[in-house]
Amino acid sequence: MSENHVLCYVSGSWAYFTSKPLKEQWGDDWNDAPYEHNAGTPYGPCWHNEPVHVAKRGSLCKCSSCFQDWNSDGTPGWSIVKVAWEGPFIEPDAGCLNSRYSVQMINSGAIAWLRTEDIDPPIYIWGGTTIDEFITLILQVGGRVWREFPATGDLP
Repeated sequence: MSENHVLCYVSGSWAYFTSKPLKEQWGDDWNDAPYEHNAGTPYGPCWHNEPVHVAKRGSLCKCSSCFQDWNSDGTPGWSIVKVAWEGPFIEPDAGCLNSRYSVQMINSGAIAWLRTEDIDPPIYIWGGTTIDEFITLILQVGGRVWREFPATGDLP
């Protein structure tokens, strides 16, 4: 699977994993609290969110915002993986109208992205958790996980 991808964002039943170092991953308003009213999903390679950005120019993009996201052969240097999940977990904003957390704070360990309330001992899923660890923890409490597949038609 995507062993080198780590949890960087959760919104509802979606969890996002990055292959970038967690401290380098970013998204819209990730430094603003409350995250649940401000933050956007994580930026992928080439923040323009246009996979054909390289192809349109006929060569690697040289713009300062995404040049570092691409390998010399034109392939992305890192990726975001999105998975759906369900299970008895709550997010950091549970029970409040406006949490005091930003995504940056959550990914730095201020609070877990997901936690159980009615299981003893509680289970915590922190920013930086790998996909495989995430799946194990979700399944451990009877939850389920579904993975997004690339639109290229290539199945893993």
